[in-house]
Amino acid sequence: MLFECCAADNVNGLSSSVFTLAGLVTGVAVIKVLLIIEHGGFPVYPRDLIQMGYDVETVHSQRKALSALKNKVPDVVIAEFNYVSTFRDRISNLESLLARLQTNAPDTKVIVIYEQEHEEHLLKIKQRFVIHEQLRYPVTAEHFFEALRQTVGA
Repeated sequence: MLFECCAADNVNGLSSSVFTLAGLVTGVAVIKVLLIIEHGGFPVYPRDLIQMGYDVETVHSQRKALSALKNKVPDVVIAEFNYVSTFRDRISNLESLLARLQTNAPDTKVIVIYEQEHEEHLLKIKQRFVIHEQLRYPVTAEHFFEALRQTVGA
């Protein structure tokens, strides 16, 4: 969680401290992000999101992401799309996650980062599930944060 402290002089010349805990004191709603980093290549680190005031949970597998969804419903999920031709019943790492979100957390927004050569497979997934933003590698930090801002409406 993000702690911010600043000293301010009051009318009596005494110093007081103001703490902001991830936007709670300021009245800003804290946006919960589930960041799924399976292979890497993200242009930002979880700490960058935390410093911006997001409540971030990071996992490194879809299995752990599904487990995390049992305890906490995120506002946004950011995940990599990995096409896997050897799967019998699905085409990627995302279908189980997207199905769970569709059923249990339909208001959760989804941002997917993908390789250009897998775009046609991602389009098949988008026919069945809602993906709010998609970013093609290489992704710059600027594009990443713009997609996040658009997704959360900030």
